[in-house]
Amino acid sequence: MALICIYGISRGGELALILGAWFPKYIQAIVAAIPSSVITSGEGDDLFVNSWSYIINLFLLMYVLLKSIK
Repeated sequence: MALICIYGISRGGELALILGAWFPKYIQAIVAAIPSSVITSGEGDDLFVNSWSYIINLFLLMYVLLKSIK
């Protein structure tokens, strides 16, 4: 079985940590540069929108809705 190493910056770092938590059997190493400490909401025209960011195996991951400062 091939083992996987994941690298992500910012939102990619958030995803790398999520994948490592969900698939520890397959992920050998994670490098997360500047990840969020929580799962954040989806992004749209107003930056943060009230929508899901990640779905894994038809399971919607809960998120923290952030507000834009205008």
